[in-house]
Amino acid sequence: MHGTWIARLLGRHSSGFRGPCSGQFWAYAYRNAPDGRGCVGRCLDRALLRSATCAELRARAESVKRVLREIVAERRRCGQTTTILDVAAGQAPYLRELFRELGEQSDRVYCSDRDPREVVEGRKAAAQDGLRNFQFNIGDAGDAASYLVPLHPHAVVALGLLETLPGDPQVRRVIALAYQALAPAGYFLLDARAEHPAGCQQWECWLLGLAPVVRPIGRISAWLRQVGFEEVRVEASGTDCVLFVARKGNGSPFPAADSDRGELR
Repeated sequence: MHGTWIARLLGRHSSGFRGPCSGQFWAYAYRNAPDGRGCVGRCLDRALLRSATCAELRARAESVKRVLREIVAERRRCGQTTTILDVAAGQAPYLRELFRELGEQSDRVYCSDRDPREVVEGRKAAAQDGLRNFQFNIGDAGDAASYLVPLHPHAVVALGLLETLPGDPQVRRVIALAYQALAPAGYFLLDARAEHPAGCQQWECWLLGLAPVVRPIGRISAWLRQVGFEEVRVEASGTDCVLFVARKGNGSPFPAADSDRGELR
């Protein structure tokens, strides 16, 4: 309680003290530029951006960005476009950066978030970045409607989601929905805590209220395989997290152009 009250007080000066589960905090940490009010706010921002928490978030986003870059690049070499769906996107700063670097071409990105404010800010940011193929919608990762995009996605992303879901049935539902939505040979990328954030200093845990849900890596891998994913790869992502890269079967790693454009039913 005291940490929350102090975080709100500091939030009057610093834009960073909004809680590590908020999309605004993810965007702030990834941007990595202090923008607090006055000297006090900027000093607070610099201290927080140097923290283990923010460094961890940046590392996790970079891991997902690297895998997506490989997927998009390989599909482009095959003359194919890519559709990406992020089901807990916030403002999707890492996706926007990826396609600023690669160029959008004919690729499409669908971003959903349950917070309407994140959707509004994401739309503004995409417009400012000149990204015309980004679409932000209100949605929930546990709601089947959030996966109903015009084309079956070739990659579904759930970044920072699992550690916020208290119940295992919620996690298994997200995995099942992602599998059902994916195009043949599509990829599901999700990260998870391998352990409690040991790298965080005491003040970070106190002020930001870090209490992530930690599940055994083997359990999550088993859920991915049980739902039907043929290949499951686990990579280190930051200091305390892992990234699961699960591939759906029914085809070559990168499906033919005519086979991956069926409408969702």
